[in-house]
Amino acid sequence: MIKTNIVILMVSILLFSASLSGKAPQEYSNNNPTDKAMDNDTYIDANLILMFVTNHGNIGRDLSGVFGYDHGTWYPYSGDISHIAQNINGAAGKSPLYAAGIWLGGKVNNQVRVTVSEYVSEYRPGPMLNGTYQNDNPDFRVYKLFSDRLENNPNYDYSNWPTDQGAPTDIHGKPEMIGDQMLWSVYNDANPYYHDNMLTQPLGIEVQQTVYAISKPEGEIIWVPTPTLNINSPENTNIIVTAELVDENAYTGKDYSVIVEDVVGLGTVWKVLNVTDNIIMIDEQTNFSGDDNYPVIDGYQIKVYNENPSISSFEVVANANGPIDPPISGAFDFKGFPTPGNLNPGDDQQVGPAKWAFHTGDNGGTSGGGTRDDYESFILRTFRLDPNRLVLLGNYDWEMRFTGSYDNPGVGGSYAWEAFTTGESYWVPFELWRIGIDTPDDPSDDLRLIPWIYGDLDNLVYNLSAYGSDLIGNCGPGGCEHSASSGDDDPYTDWVYWAIPADNFGNLIETPGETAYLVFEQAMKTDPTNWTANERRVMDRTVLINWDSGEQPPFNQDLPEQGTVF
Repeated sequence: MIKTNIVILMVSILLFSASLSGKAPQEYSNNNPTDKAMDNDTYIDANLILMFVTNHGNIGRDLSGVFGYDHGTWYPYSGDISHIAQNINGAAGKSPLYAAGIWLGGKVNNQVRVTVSEYVSEYRPGPMLNGTYQNDNPDFRVYKLFSDRLENNPNYDYSNWPTDQGAPTDIHGKPEMIGDQMLWSVYNDANPYYHDNMLTQPLGIEVQQTVYAISKPEGEIIWVPTPTLNINSPENTNIIVTAELVDENAYTGKDYSVIVEDVVGLGTVWKVLNVTDNIIMIDEQTNFSGDDNYPVIDGYQIKVYNENPSISSFEVVANANGPIDPPISGAFDFKGFPTPGNLNPGDDQQVGPAKWAFHTGDNGGTSGGGTRDDYESFILRTFRLDPNRLVLLGNYDWEMRFTGSYDNPGVGGSYAWEAFTTGESYWVPFELWRIGIDTPDDPSDDLRLIPWIYGDLDNLVYNLSAYGSDLIGNCGPGGCEHSASSGDDDPYTDWVYWAIPADNFGNLIETPGETAYLVFEQAMKTDPTNWTANERRVMDRTVLINWDSGEQPPFNQDLPEQGTVF
């Protein structure tokens, strides 16, 4: 009789396996759910192997001395626990493994960082939360499942499966069991206090670890694939990834990663990486629709799409008197724009008399047959029918901050690039920012953007350049006023393009703060006509309308007052 068995350890980026032979798994009492921060006394004991598995990266060591040895892997294992402490097939105290663990390395902000687990571990139990570690919790332990103790005969861990920590579930939300015995835990390297081995800062890595064993009485193992892959979609994004097994004959059992990135000339694309073999299976995919026109890869149809990408609200959150809480409208509700309370800009938006509305540039004005009056026109022109731009919007807030004034030019504000006419740079009284998701009230994770300008007047001044009536021929040099409101009294500004900084290869610079912006500002100041840009534009052609402020100058306000934030 031939017995074929296997024990496998799986993590998100590491896979190794060993073929073993022995007996089927049984449930023992070592996985008693006691209060413990460091779980050092849980082991997998299937087939002819017994091996300790911890919740902090150490593998194969009996760190608590459960059986009286420093090492913690025994093979061949007879199935009798008491036998371990005495003699293993005549080899007392010997082991094929002394110490093992997960080693990870990489760059964070161009700084090489390494996290290791060997004789000591730089990981600590539990999942990360808001980008960092959590305090010790007795629920951050190793969970153990058995193929004969599932839904109809559940053990403690099956009934208390930690889905909130990321533990895998099937399509019905039940614990997803692999093989005949399975251990699951999660740990991270985010606490810098424990990085005393390699002496680097944390990578910020969370490891979700599955160790499982398969035992068959004879013959070859017949692998039965699950109908779906376990997908961990990134947080704080509209990107959704699904995978459906449509061809079981093509199934390989290998690990895959879906990578979404920006490519110069293509915009946002995605690819599928075979992590096991380090092979790119398919590259530069631009389909984010979620339709059925996706390729099949090793038996799986993997779809990458946006879930209702949209803008939730146009708001004014501050004016010359300071913050406005709750925010008030910054666009026209009557034209379909989402606004706080479904309201239009009111008299309380500015300390002064103006009421400003966010929109896109028009093509003729009210009496000149303008057709870009509604929210649908804004979406079409601002995002240019490019769903990848809506992907870049994510769940961020985006702010236009009027930090300067022409009463004191050059103080506050930004330098903008006149990208489409003269190619020069000049000062504007506002700044553009992307607001951090994890801590929206903490400015340390905000990213400053680079303004591009299309100036209707070509006078290197950001101002109200489109005004007047086509009916009587008194439009400004930039064109007629906006058709979003009736009457010929809604002048609007030059067009603004919102650009995320990028390096010379077009890769986005995501480091929070304004360092990247300041590099581009200096380049624009030094030689604006020879300045090249690889930025990734998110929004194009945005303007501000001064609602019902007159057909031609002087208007009730030339620009939003200093301190205003859209």
